[in-house]
Amino acid sequence: MKRFLDNLFPSLAKKIAVAVATVFLLAGSTFVYFAQRTGYEMLEKQTQTKARGVAASVKGILEQIMMTGRNDILQGAIESATTSKDIVDVLILKTDGTVALKAKGTEGIENFSLSSFQDIPAVEGEKFLSAQEHNSLYEYILTPIVKKP
Repeated sequence: MKRFLDNLFPSLAKKIAVAVATVFLLAGSTFVYFAQRTGYEMLEKQTQTKARGVAASVKGILEQIMMTGRNDILQGAIESATTSKDIVDVLILKTDGTVALKAKGTEGIENFSLSSFQDIPAVEGEKFLSAQEHNSLYEYILTPIVKKP
């Protein structure tokens, strides 16, 4: 092996140049890997934050509607929350995970396994689910809404 390397790189300068190039390639590859991973994590956190904001807004709207007893405006209220291009739909789930109401009436989503949601450490009671569907990443936020008198 030593003879092969001596024939391939006969001078010390070439050996040093190859060693330096190898170190730069390894370091560059490592940097790109960690930068990509960090960027993905930041994007995921930003998406979760945006989804939590929408969930909090919808929760506030629903609580206000429940207090006023104006259930006739419920559908229009949750539809107004989905005007952003980043928000696909707002779903109101029953305690068993079945969909009670959809803002846009998207097809295919009828039931969620509530056990697949993970706790959000920063917010007590809220849970999230990241799901890859139709070649896109979706963030579902589960925010409990308690009936109030």
